[in-house]
Amino acid sequence: MGQTVTLVKQGGNPTFASLAVNGSTNFSSTTELITLKNGLGAGTNTFDYANSAIFYLSGSTSNSTFNIINVPVTSPTATSLTFLIEQGATPYSASAYQINSSAVTVKWVNSLTPIGTANKTDVIGITAFRSGSAWNVLGSLNTFG
Repeated sequence: MGQTVTLVKQGGNPTFASLAVNGSTNFSSTTELITLKNGLGAGTNTFDYANSAIFYLSGSTSNSTFNIINVPVTSPTATSLTFLIEQGATPYSASAYQINSSAVTVKWVNSLTPIGTANKTDVIGITAFRSGSAWNVLGSLNTFG
């Protein structure tokens, strides 16, 4: 039988830099932090995985390279990243992706690189699998609104 561990902190929730759990884990609820980015322009825009794995983008002015830094390189692992993009009259997205400042090739659903949809909310999901020293990156786009 497994052990039950209760984490209690007076005046708020416990905070951990990282927590490894082997076996099943049950939560009554979870909340994930979102990084807000406004006004992304041309060039390389950096997103810090150490702060969150969900990024809400608005007011973009150009397609750009998305560089996600501080992604763990432990092998074998999978890392999920989500980009919520509020599109204006002209949609913008990533023209290239980097993980820890190294270029990666994203394999898109149906081999179709997303271009975004005007005046909608695009959600780009990226799953990066680490095997040995290489990344295998899969991506998908869903549009809402």
